Amino acid sequence: MASKLVGEDLSDDPYSDIVRAIGGDESTDRNMAKKFVTVCIGATSPKQKGGLMVKCSKANNSTPIPIPTFRAMLEATETLFPWVNKEKIFFNDAGARMQKLEGEIGLRMFKWALDEEVPMLSVHDAYAVKEKDEDRTKERMNKEWKEVINKEVRRR
Repeated sequence: MASKLVGEDLSDDPYSDIVRAIGGDESTDRNMAKKFVTVCIGATSPKQKGGLMVKCSKANNSTPIPIPTFRAMLEATETLFPWVNKEKIFFNDAGARMQKLEGEIGLRMFKWALDEEVPMLSVHDAYAVKEKDEDRTKERMNKEWKEVINKEVRRR
């Protein structure tokens, strides 16, 4: 979502791109890269970097990220995706802004589901429906996603 909001394209799996850039093992480090990106997008200030590195490295974390790995992922992200810094995607509360957009998409999806009488449950940023409603729900989700993102891009 962040890349589309700033007019950039990503590969199908940017997390694996980060892992490859740091010379990691994709089967184990992809979850670390995903957590790293989520944490950085959710941070509100660059002053949080040090604290986040320590917090993420704790063994009691579900996916601990060693501090050297965190630093390497940060450097790799800055190299692979220079627009992340330019557009202030990390350490600038972008996560909260994107959650608002996800919420707008969700509200539109539930209105559609009620209007169409499609039983639907929200599961993170996806929707669980009966198999017979799967294709049209996915089509509608893509339509709503594009409309919300395009509206936000025009607003910027």
